[in-house]
Amino acid sequence: MATVNHEIIINAPIQKVWATLWDEKSYSDWTQFFTPGSKFKTDWQVGGETVFLDAEENGMYSTIKSINAPREVTFSHLGMVREGKVDTATVNQLEWSG
Repeated sequence: MATVNHEIIINAPIQKVWATLWDEKSYSDWTQFFTPGSKFKTDWQVGGETVFLDAEENGMYSTIKSINAPREVTFSHLGMVREGKVDTATVNQLEWSG
């Protein structure tokens, strides 16, 4: 699998960028352009549970691999959420988890 890195310079304090990315309200604001109604739920713990959901409660089930707030958070994909149920065991999920 290829790794792709992108970089952009943002003229704002790092705390403001972090808050914009991860505040409940602003997260929904910026993600509406590719997934209207999107939200996330997390315990903000390494190894804990994080879900990224659309308006119909479908999405990704993940964990935080590392966090260095307000600079970086790394998520690891574990599965999908469909109709409110977590799927980590189907062949499709096992092929690209992690």
